Amino acid sequence: MMTLALATPASVARYLVDQVGVAVRDEPQPAIGFWMATSSKLTKLVDIDGLDPVEGSQPSQWYDAYAVGDAAGETPNEIATDWLTRMGDRALHLDDYEASI
Repeated sequence: MMTLALATPASVARYLVDQVGVAVRDEPQPAIGFWMATSSKLTKLVDIDGLDPVEGSQPSQWYDAYAVGDAAGETPNEIATDWLTRMGDRALHLDDYEASI
């Protein structure tokens, strides 16, 4: 689902150019942000069943990530993988989870 959201701006731009005939410029650059927050722990929103937290750590209450479109940049899959890795490391504080991404 996340990779579809990241691919949407490029898909809309292609549709506007190819089907509608509208010129699309690179300025301003497209951007996307993602933010989740709870009143206690992110595990209310993210199922970590089968994954182990780092000993002594607690999940954060929030997580955010951002990306700016760049034709020479990362693919939607690479961005989604980066976001999930950062969530595991910085917000959920998981241990040895990378194979699950």
